[in-house]
Amino acid sequence: MGNRPKLVCAIAGRALEKHSFNHVVISGYSRLQSSYYISEFSQWGFRGRAKLYADMEAMLAHNLDWRKFTALERSLLAFSLEGNDRDWFADYQGFCRASELFGESVSVVSCHIPTRHHPYSLLNHFMSSCGLSFGLSDLESLDVRENLSFQPLLIHAISSHLCALRPWRQSFFPRPHAGNQWLFSIGKRMAGAKNMLLEFNKLFSCDLQRALVGHLDCRSSESNKKYCDLMSVNFNYFQPSEGASLLSKSELLSLARQTTQDRDLEDIKHLNRRIEDACMQSIQAEIECS
Repeated sequence: MGNRPKLVCAIAGRALEKHSFNHVVISGYSRLQSSYYISEFSQWGFRGRAKLYADMEAMLAHNLDWRKFTALERSLLAFSLEGNDRDWFADYQGFCRASELFGESVSVVSCHIPTRHHPYSLLNHFMSSCGLSFGLSDLESLDVRENLSFQPLLIHAISSHLCALRPWRQSFFPRPHAGNQWLFSIGKRMAGAKNMLLEFNKLFSCDLQRALVGHLDCRSSESNKKYCDLMSVNFNYFQPSEGASLLSKSELLSLARQTTQDRDLEDIKHLNRRIEDACMQSIQAEIECS
């Protein structure tokens, strides 16, 4: 509900009214927009057919051969050309304004989620920022969390398979938000294909993705600075990486066209078939063992 401040503040008002709370704290956590977008795609977007087809159409609209990009690259490129960034400043400005109706009875706190470069105890921060205490001396020992992610080859196999299907053709792959445990099991069986993953990383160089991520980080930088000033968040969490630059539309398209020239379509087709075969073999093994 991070982008629905009026609804969240209505819930806070109901908590004050119905449960006689003295004070309500609205606590929210943000992240770099590119990180948020990649995470969302890697969890759900890679199997959302409407999203996959829309990205393919965006490539065709700019005379780009969509087959020479990974599904994530297509999605990042389409978003860079046409999408609107998540605006944390607008969201939290809305929270702060809506909470003013309750005076000092409602307050708003926020921070960037911990990262490898800027780690901290998320549980400890949440408890202290909300003014809560469990009377425990070592909260950090409880701050254990695991952000599960799908196997990269599984993501590529499913997105590649779905993109090759006609829109009216059905597929047995789970749709977004469904069948996660089954997909994790398939991914574990594919985890041994390390040589294939090396080939994938070599064929699909990370240069394009790095440039697109840098562009997105620069594009949202000004708004993120305002959010950090508003909510007293360390702007280092939102700093674009070294060498990142804001690209014009013509520069984005030039980069994409250069990528299509550098990649061999037959090599991509061959690797796609091998990855899809490995995925299907893992699916068959999982069915036979269940």
